[in-house]
Amino acid sequence: RFIQKNNNMEILPFTGYYITMLGIAIILDAICPFLKIYWHFAFSIKQIINNYQFWRIFTNFLVKPTKRFDMGIVFDIIYLYSHVYKLEKDAKYSRKYSNFIMTLILLCSLNVILTFLLYFIFEAKESRSLIKEIIYSFMAISSYKNPNDKTIVFYIPVRNKYVPLATMFFSVTTSGSGELEVFRKPIIGFISGYAYCLLIEKLNINITPKFLKKLLKEPVYEGRKLFMDSDDNDVFGTKK
Repeated sequence: RFIQKNNNMEILPFTGYYITMLGIAIILDAICPFLKIYWHFAFSIKQIINNYQFWRIFTNFLVKPTKRFDMGIVFDIIYLYSHVYKLEKDAKYSRKYSNFIMTLILLCSLNVILTFLLYFIFEAKESRSLIKEIIYSFMAISSYKNPNDKTIVFYIPVRNKYVPLATMFFSVTTSGSGELEVFRKPIIGFISGYAYCLLIEKLNINITPKFLKKLLKEPVYEGRKLFMDSDDNDVFGTKK
């Protein structure tokens, strides 16, 4: 939760609070199962549509990625933390917090929309938590923007440009069932991540409203590319 800058320890509020709340929710669900946090907060299309429980669209990001608790969840949280931390750190010191907020909103929205589409069009099983999908989205963005860097996939370092293929391969080989269902989360996440790259990098669509910048007292730049800091570095560390 802390980063070093000018010899002063700085707190990154969103990353710190989010990971703390996620950890508390997971721990409470494990030690106090009677609270049924997972089932009340989890993403359920049936509950959202039939019982109007719209909060599940947001609270699902506070429950563990899978029903069972294992070491994989710990690595998922660490990976999620590292990417959200980097986004917020770059936004904080470039005075572009509005872009950080809109990045998270866009990625979450894309994953939610694709989950609904797969459920209705292909009758796929509904997800209980979209954290895995968000993680795969970050993998896709890193694959696109930093292809030669490495990411740990199933405990093996893999170059980012091969991460989607490696993830699909290991998902099938480790599932033991061979069912196509194992592709659901990676497909949703990777498509969302690459859709983000298409909208922001290729089409240069600016989704950050000016009122949000003004609300956060940020400088408003006209005609500049979205998500660029003062040194023309984007939030994922690549040059313009």
